[in-house]
Amino acid sequence: MSQDTEYIEIKRHELEEKVEERVREKVEEKESADNKQKIDTALSRRELLKLSGLGIGALSLSTLTSGWSVVQPESDGVSEVDVFSVNGHRLWVQDSAPSGPEVSDLWYSTSEAGSQGWVYIGNNSVVGDVAVGPSGDYVYSGDWYNGVHRIDVSNPSIDEWVYEGHSNSVYGVAAGPNGDYVYSGSRDEEVHRIDVSNPSQPDWVYTEHSDRVASVAAGLNGDFVYSGSWDYDLHKIDVSDPPQTDWVYDGHSDSVTDVAVGPDNEYVYTSSWDEEVHRIDVSNPSSADWIYTDNTGQVYCVATGPNGNFVYSGSYGEVHQINVDGSQGWVYTGYSKNVYDVAAGPNGDYIYVVARQDEEVHRIDVSNPSQPDWVYTEHSDRVASVAAGQNGNYVYSGDYDYKVHQISNIREGSIVYWDGSNWEGYQ
Repeated sequence: MSQDTEYIEIKRHELEEKVEERVREKVEEKESADNKQKIDTALSRRELLKLSGLGIGALSLSTLTSGWSVVQPESDGVSEVDVFSVNGHRLWVQDSAPSGPEVSDLWYSTSEAGSQGWVYIGNNSVVGDVAVGPSGDYVYSGDWYNGVHRIDVSNPSIDEWVYEGHSNSVYGVAAGPNGDYVYSGSRDEEVHRIDVSNPSQPDWVYTEHSDRVASVAAGLNGDFVYSGSWDYDLHKIDVSDPPQTDWVYDGHSDSVTDVAVGPDNEYVYTSSWDEEVHRIDVSNPSSADWIYTDNTGQVYCVATGPNGNFVYSGSYGEVHQINVDGSQGWVYTGYSKNVYDVAAGPNGDYIYVVARQDEEVHRIDVSNPSQPDWVYTEHSDRVASVAAGQNGNYVYSGDYDYKVHQISNIREGSIVYWDGSNWEGYQ
């Protein structure tokens, strides 16, 4: 058997280790040679095969359930980047997405988490809120030009659609759990339900608030929506057509700024300019289940962790972790101005925070909040909103420059694949 048809058995973790070790060595060599500058060019096919220890020339692996076949396919004809093939998937080793990715392409990331993905420029004013649909395929942005935009994450260069049914700025956007509807809250004091398959007009309009609607959140079973308003009230809305007020919670003494639904659907959390966070039992909303009062100044945002153990709130220069009994966890002080928005990642390991003036997105490791895990600095104006993708690979942020940024959360050394719309973690 010639060297060009050599067969090797290699398991997934062994492949990852080989590629990671060799590529890291190569990157370190290049960094040293280029005075530690960032590597912007990909490894050539010959370098990759040689340095990975898999030889030079065409390689393959017997198709076994316990192993991965590794072959060298032909060049893509576009760039000098070459690839492995792992069980029929192309494996790219480079620091940016391959040109013309095909479904099931693999990608070995040599860039750090917190790097820019794409930037959507279709909004016509400040992006007051962003929300990710349940499938992760679409992002919704509400802007101060009265619009709700649906963005296809695989093709953000054009609008999927724009809903223009509000008569004033859109402050809050939430995607329903089934992906069929989107809910928006506006300065026009209304909550709109938008059918994603027919966004030309609202599916229904809720008009029971007496001041601007600052935030909306969808219940986990899709039967109810919660809206917080500058009229100091939280409304639970039955989404039947026409919508009905199920109850009104009036425990705050100032404007309600944000609303979050707990992962068990039993509690709703509100933040307010009265400097408090309230937990409300949805089955008994006559009074708060508990009230957290340790924030410094007005509270602009609230988010719940996916496992139900913690709640997070943002106020003047601080993010507070709140235990489920209402006691204080930790306090993050990495900002100098009001924290505008906070979002919890789907695994509960990280939260994402944006604040006035700083033009940054911070990722905070909830187990080590002494400093940010990474800081994204590509915005050119204040960042107003942030949302985490469903699988944790991407974060989305909206700013005062009318833009939505996709931020990669994929760590250096990860192997991911292109599913036709997104890069997904390869497990």
